[in-house]
Amino acid sequence: MSGGASVAGILLAPQRGISLSNSIVTGEIISGGSGIAFSGTAQVNNPGP
Repeated sequence: MSGGASVAGILLAPQRGISLSNSIVTGEIISGGSGIAFSGTAQVNNPGP
């Protein structure tokens, strides 16, 4: 994800890696690939249960 994109929920990629650049995820990321990469102002906010 890039370009200021935002997602609310669970980002599921069981067979892929994930790269975030200047993006916001409110929820969770589940990646089974090569990992999760952050750059720029990328952030993950988990609001909890």
